[in-house]
Amino acid sequence: TALFPLGDDPVNTSLRAVAAAWKIQQRLNNEPNQATEYGNFPISAKVGLAIGETSWGILRSQAGQRAAYYFRGSAINDPAAAEHQAKSGEIILAANIYELLRPAIEAEPRGDFYRLTRSMDRLPDPLPIPPPASAPEAMQAFFPDDLLYQDLRSEFRQAINVFISLPEVDEETMAGFM
Repeated sequence: TALFPLGDDPVNTSLRAVAAAWKIQQRLNNEPNQATEYGNFPISAKVGLAIGETSWGILRSQAGQRAAYYFRGSAINDPAAAEHQAKSGEIILAANIYELLRPAIEAEPRGDFYRLTRSMDRLPDPLPIPPPASAPEAMQAFFPDDLLYQDLRSEFRQAINVFISLPEVDEETMAGFM
């Protein structure tokens, strides 16, 4: 899941999201098999794009020593719904981003969504986003020391991803759940 804040130019930002999706699909199309010391593995992606609202928050434990963050809203749910309509290698657009970009793209209807078939304009180049420096004391609220300082890597990279879909609940209820 990637969020592209719309800012003052929703069309350009949306084209950047399409460009990112297009580059991902082109790369995987050109290199569909990944050779590793453990064997060859086919890799593909399905992409869903939409425009929407996002809210986020940080929930802390009662003692304040542990924390979890969350994102929710239509900018999270609508692209996921679009992605569920995609087949391997496809980019599916929700109606709102399709309507915004219709002069710059070609797409064919797929139910309530649209499958991107071609970009008419030159897509914008990616913008580099340097990762922010992370303070170990801030990271300790989100990850136990055993995870932060171990010399092991999961999925051949230093990352741990957990996604939980919760119904729309208020922050107090969510804090109690966490």
